[in-house]
Amino acid sequence: MKISYDLDLNRLREYLSKNPNSPLFARYADVLFNKGLVNEALIVIENGLKKFKLYSTAYIVHAKILMQKGRDEEALLALKKVLKLSPNCQTAQFLIDKITNKEFRSRMKGEQTETQSASILKRKQIQKSDLEEILEKFENAETLIIKADPNFDKVYEPPNETPEIVTETMYHILVNQGLFDKAYNILIKLMQKNPSRKDYYEKQLELLKSKINPV
Repeated sequence: MKISYDLDLNRLREYLSKNPNSPLFARYADVLFNKGLVNEALIVIENGLKKFKLYSTAYIVHAKILMQKGRDEEALLALKKVLKLSPNCQTAQFLIDKITNKEFRSRMKGEQTETQSASILKRKQIQKSDLEEILEKFENAETLIIKADPNFDKVYEPPNETPEIVTETMYHILVNQGLFDKAYNILIKLMQKNPSRKDYYEKQLELLKSKINPV
């Protein structure tokens, strides 16, 4: 069943025309991409990333668009930025594997020669049902990229008090908006919430201290 993005597209276009600095630019670009408006989506995402340089989900959308245009090397650079911001991002790793594993991709596209196919079949017999299952996983993974970010579709406005939403995405948004005090408070809560990433958060805290109290 084909998904219609008209409602989201019109709603986002209207909202962003009134709020050009909103992080929802990435959602807008993804909707454009899914409607086949690839060039327009690329312009939107690249303009948005100039303002939100630490928005990991936006880099994932950027990579998807670049891959569609056959610019795999640039897509890899975008995905590596995602892993620097969110080292455990499975979507970014999935897309990197999809780009770099050329043998797998050529097998999916049926681009192998008869000799290559025979060699592979000797190592492992792959049934049609197995291929269909793998292809289905590819398709499902790409449609869930945006849904992987729980705050992606939220309208953000600088709060008067510390935000209730305590996520790394909210932290990066606050940093991009220059709200270093609020970003600092988010990191403190994140450190308590995710002690396994304590080292990363402590480094970020040191960077924020230099911005809050410059020498």
